[in-house]
Amino acid sequence: MSYALKRLYRTPVKTIIFILLISLSASALSISVGMWKYSYDSIKHSKDAFTTIGILRELEFTEQIYKNSVKPKYDYELLSKVKQAAASSQYAKYTDIREYLMGYNPDMTSIGSQAANCGLFPYAYSIITGVCESVGYSNFANYYAIIKIDKDDLNILPNFVVESPKYEDTEYISISGTSLTTDLEFPFKAGEKYIIYAYIGGYDFDNKRWQGNLNYRNRSNTDYEEYYVLSEDDKKEHPEYNRNFVYKILDDSMLPCHILSTDAQSFLDTGNEKWNEVVNNCRITKRSTEILLTDDMYSIYSFNVGDAFVLTGRAIRNDEYEQGAKVCLINSLFTYYNDLDIGDKIKLSVYESDFKEDYKMIGSPPVGEAAGANDTEDYFAPLGYKGQDFIAEVEYEIVGTYSIPPSMDRGELIISQNTLIAPSRSIEGDFNTKPVEAEVVRSIDGTIQRFKMERTSIPGSFSVVIENGKTEEFEEEMAALGYGGMFYYFDQNYSQISGILDGYLKTASFIVLISILAWVCIAAVFLSIYMISSRKSLATMLSLGSGRVKAFISEMTGISVIILIASILGLVAGMILYGKVINQTITLSLEGLSTSTVFYEVINSEAIRSPKVVWLSVIMQAAALMLIAAAIE
Repeated sequence: MSYALKRLYRTPVKTIIFILLISLSASALSISVGMWKYSYDSIKHSKDAFTTIGILRELEFTEQIYKNSVKPKYDYELLSKVKQAAASSQYAKYTDIREYLMGYNPDMTSIGSQAANCGLFPYAYSIITGVCESVGYSNFANYYAIIKIDKDDLNILPNFVVESPKYEDTEYISISGTSLTTDLEFPFKAGEKYIIYAYIGGYDFDNKRWQGNLNYRNRSNTDYEEYYVLSEDDKKEHPEYNRNFVYKILDDSMLPCHILSTDAQSFLDTGNEKWNEVVNNCRITKRSTEILLTDDMYSIYSFNVGDAFVLTGRAIRNDEYEQGAKVCLINSLFTYYNDLDIGDKIKLSVYESDFKEDYKMIGSPPVGEAAGANDTEDYFAPLGYKGQDFIAEVEYEIVGTYSIPPSMDRGELIISQNTLIAPSRSIEGDFNTKPVEAEVVRSIDGTIQRFKMERTSIPGSFSVVIENGKTEEFEEEMAALGYGGMFYYFDQNYSQISGILDGYLKTASFIVLISILAWVCIAAVFLSIYMISSRKSLATMLSLGSGRVKAFISEMTGISVIILIASILGLVAGMILYGKVINQTITLSLEGLSTSTVFYEVINSEAIRSPKVVWLSVIMQAAALMLIAAAIE
């Protein structure tokens, strides 16, 4: 044994060359095998990690409410049939029919951004108490009252997410409206104190005051006012109205403002049923969150395309959806303003809310041409609390927060910043949103005509989850049924990513083959040269009387030392280089991808990028060399 080791010392150059060749071939082969395994596992895990969805733009099937809207692309009667066909497709894994509730917590507050005005509804409905300092008017019987807010009295104001100006220092609000009193007067008088129920939808930066409205969007409410044609006498008495008709309240007590002779709470304590209900409803709505129940958060358009994404914590797991776990994700700004964090629990009194339908101006439609030639798009928003019963008490653990652009308006495919996302099974019951009866306004032959139309579901609440890579087959199946072109498909860039991974696997397989051939060649050269030199040593030892076993052990000791040192060096180099190659691969894989969160989680997971295969490869190479050498000896 000592003789074999001495022989290594006497030929240092040859020994070093052997060690370097074997270590280089070992590290190269182990890295290539590791990359092949990494690519193979990435493809395998990607099939389960990515969600491919097909969605319908339901606004393409429905008459929109705005008077200048064009006809929808498809008949409304087709909508339910298309959904049923999608659910029955052989390529559909399941359908996600999302449900909507609201949850109240007295220690919580809703948030909003004036950059996304539609997202403020219904949280911008407010209670303002203050003194009217002046009243003005404009054409079309619009009036406005400048109210100095009594900050020592009752005020329920929205929590707008902004950095400046400091809204909490605002002292004034401008309240506008269209409804006149029964005697055709403005409902506000200078010098009087009022309690007001108004929608705060803006801020006047020049005058540093809130902007509120008694009649949100100036749309009439036939429940408490009438369309009143002005007589000639009325026009003479009120020349400032400058028009032929006004909206007149049916009963002055129905106005969303009331003169106070005392503080607001004393007025409420007198038992005024209407105002106690208004204040209570406003308070509960402000402290409510929208609850979106889903079977897969990535079946929601915003999350699938990456407009909304998990910012901290994690997404809801598949087992939590199946078990109906009491876990949730909430908006990161919502957690900030409510001093919440990952792991905290939030208790909610749950209630069902009816929905309001309105329209908004279209910036750029997120999907397809849902509105056709329209410049507006319908959206649905909850009405908030209106005295309904609470149906459940639930406590959710916050497992993650998500982020959406604060300027993103509520829409068919866009959630609000006050949305809490939870598994469908976390609350028992069927809460599929009730049908909504929308009032459609049309200009026909120069006259405005109104008619009612029922909407059977909330637009954007349906997704079909399709097997990854099967969108073409699914579309062909729908086209055969006469529903071609109705679905829009999103796969979190799976189609692009799968191509990248397939390319990596092919490249990795080729590199593995080359590395194996190189290793075989190096191993053959090493063993041949070493064995040729060892034949003389073996003959010498046998002639001096050494036994065959002793001679065999002596020669195997020398070759084992070389293989052991080379393997250790190869393993160290392989582990270091493997990590760098993986990191570079991840960087290149994510380059140019608009939606990379899920992909990053897959390819960067410990289970996939584990270096276990690297050191196993080195050990196997060392063992193979030892066995071959032993067989030759």
